[in-house]
Amino acid sequence: RARARGLHRRVRAMPPKAKDGGARRRSSLSRLRQGEEAEEEEEQEEEKNAPEPEPEVLLQWLLLAGGLDGPTALDSTEVLGVGSDECFPGPRLLRRRWGCAAVALDGPRVLVVGGFDGEEYLRSTEIVDLKAWTVTEGPRMSMARAGCSAARVTRHQILVVGGYSLDSSEVLDVGTMSFRPGPRLRSARACAAMIMLDEHRL
Repeated sequence: RARARGLHRRVRAMPPKAKDGGARRRSSLSRLRQGEEAEEEEEQEEEKNAPEPEPEVLLQWLLLAGGLDGPTALDSTEVLGVGSDECFPGPRLLRRRWGCAAVALDGPRVLVVGGFDGEEYLRSTEIVDLKAWTVTEGPRMSMARAGCSAARVTRHQILVVGGYSLDSSEVLDVGTMSFRPGPRLRSARACAAMIMLDEHRL
């Protein structure tokens, strides 16, 4: 009888049976749905607070700057929308520029470099802003360059090379907007074509 009473006490002291597996699964699914809803709310809030992108048209314009019309160097520009068959007048340059080069800066801005104004070769540069529709003075190069070539070689550097009777180059630091000497060419080059290639195109 003592053994029976001890066994009875042990049985009464045993913990109650766990809930059935279906209830546990329902609870887990409920927590999972709540977590997904919270993530969706966070994503919607981030999208709501994200900055407005630049209008697409500003990123798909082609700018033609300067050039030569017969014997006359030009200070005019023209803008062509990608996919359009019509050009319209752009903002006027500060100087006439024949044989200049141009490189895109961040956003809808373009750096126009060097050239010939009909009297002298130019060291000056100009920044054309197609959003503000303005033209402002840019940094000056160390040498006057007409017939030069230019390309953006990194996010922070623009390389300007050659020009009439020139085998030198200059590198523009986009952050400080200042020029420093670049590599020397093997020969003087004017009106040369230049394009930037990465390892995926070689």
